[in-house]
Amino acid sequence: MKFSKNKSILINADCLEVLSKLEDNTVDLVYMDPPWNTGSEGLVYPKENSLNYDEFIFRVIQQAYRVLKQDGNLVLYSIPSLNVNFHNLIRPVFGDKNFRAEFIVPITKVNFRNKMFRHTHETVILYSKSDNFKFFPLVEISKEELIERFPLINKTDKRRFKLESLIFNGEKNSLNFEWKGFKLPENKAWRFSKERLNILDEQGKIYFGSDMAYPKLKVYSDENSTSLIGSVWSDINPYEKNDYGYSFQQSRELISRIINVTTQKGDLILDPFCGSGITGVVSAGRDRNWKGIEVDSKVVEMAKELLRKNEIKYNFEHNIDRQKIIWDDYISFNSSNMDIVLEKINRGENERVEFKESYNFNNYTSSPDSNLPDKIMEEISSFLNSKYGGSLFLGVRDDGSIQGLESNISALHGKKNRDGLELAITNKIKNSFGGISVDLINLEFYNIDQKTICEIKVTAHDEPVFFKNNFHVRNGTQSTKISNKEFFDLMLKRKKIRR
Repeated sequence: MKFSKNKSILINADCLEVLSKLEDNTVDLVYMDPPWNTGSEGLVYPKENSLNYDEFIFRVIQQAYRVLKQDGNLVLYSIPSLNVNFHNLIRPVFGDKNFRAEFIVPITKVNFRNKMFRHTHETVILYSKSDNFKFFPLVEISKEELIERFPLINKTDKRRFKLESLIFNGEKNSLNFEWKGFKLPENKAWRFSKERLNILDEQGKIYFGSDMAYPKLKVYSDENSTSLIGSVWSDINPYEKNDYGYSFQQSRELISRIINVTTQKGDLILDPFCGSGITGVVSAGRDRNWKGIEVDSKVVEMAKELLRKNEIKYNFEHNIDRQKIIWDDYISFNSSNMDIVLEKINRGENERVEFKESYNFNNYTSSPDSNLPDKIMEEISSFLNSKYGGSLFLGVRDDGSIQGLESNISALHGKKNRDGLELAITNKIKNSFGGISVDLINLEFYNIDQKTICEIKVTAHDEPVFFKNNFHVRNGTQSTKISNKEFFDLMLKRKKIRR
């Protein structure tokens, strides 16, 4: 059983259960407005009641990272008292370098979501999955701001406009000339050439006021209806009342702003705490796909009604028990990098993890082996061509015991140290896979029991990747070279080609 492909999907279930069954690298934006751990909101985790708040949110963030595409974003809505905590939960998963921005949303009315104290702003936290992320800083200005910026109206076509000077201060030059009977002083100049002024006049963009010493330029609102987004969103109201009288439903203005700056038309937005479904309404209005998850059945009924009233077509799902779990190998909050690595190794080889005890040294013949690096590249290509990507550990035996890479370092032709080994592996990867290696393949070295190991982290590629004209795929715990027919059938299945 697979999730429906309808543009809008509402799912009544525990969000972790749903997230564990979503495919990798399929979502463009994860928008999280979780219940705040302030004592004013009930926390309902029916199948995860053994988790405390931080562990629960940390697991959701891990899933968010997994399901996001490489150019996707995580947006989390927060309050000042929880900002530091949320950053501490996000950074171990997304990394410090992928923090992008914090946007301040002033609160002009009492916010009943937090009864601990009266705060006057809330926060939109933005992280990306990689350096290659979507961000569109130009947004449509609000109706109120448009009226303020463009106070004048044409009598004929009712277009709003403002006036700007056609003259600037400057020494006498080629732009100091007489035009339409207007002669400038020596210390003034026109902004445009005479030819350009004539064109603007023909277009009706020059305003000649009887009380003006010089004409001015008409700037129309419909030609300047976007604004560069700043870090303080004082132009929008973050909350609105819904049909049930609750005043803490997030406003369409706020959701629209978040969607506009982080996604494009046709993108998929995942909302693990969708509440009354307002994100689904706005997403549909902005030509985005939406998948909302809500555990509370009573709130789900509110979401259904809101979607119905706004004439949003959606598919409702609640029986997801039979769907396959894609990933639920969570790490614990406050785990060190070494704890995480050891946990991966202790779990053994699987579809996402492979062990190789050596890179360039044959431990059985006790001599360098120039064929081994190609074997490593085959494994990397199989992860690139897999559904999920994965990690290749060098210096680890099949049974998970640590071999170490010290013999590999000694067998190098250049620098005989860890940096030399890293350079050798990096160059081999670049020569084998070209530019895609920069974004999709990363190396990490660790020291375990005074032995060096390397983790090669591989992200699955959207397109087929060949190594030495051969196509390798991940099959369980092995890399397999497939035939031309098998490759053709696989591309058909992945909808890369048509019959």
